[in-house]
Amino acid sequence: MKKEVFGTCPVCGGSLLCTKLSCHTCNTEITGEFALSRFSYLSKEELYFVETFVRVQGNIKEMERELEVSYPTSFCHPQDSRL
Repeated sequence: MKKEVFGTCPVCGGSLLCTKLSCHTCNTEITGEFALSRFSYLSKEELYFVETFVRVQGNIKEMERELEVSYPTSFCHPQDSRL
């Protein structure tokens, strides 16, 4: 079963690194320290907001409809410097 990648440690809140990549077709394994995508460090709510914004191509009215909130509310999410 595939699990979603997340970039924050559930114990201490520190940043996580990927240390092993595996191919399920040929069983190749690569080890090392691999950086995760910036998106891996977003909360589920922040990721949903970004995915929605991209899906509706930044259309304000569509964002309001998708998020079921007014324009000012939809863009009042805390600013996050991780992106």
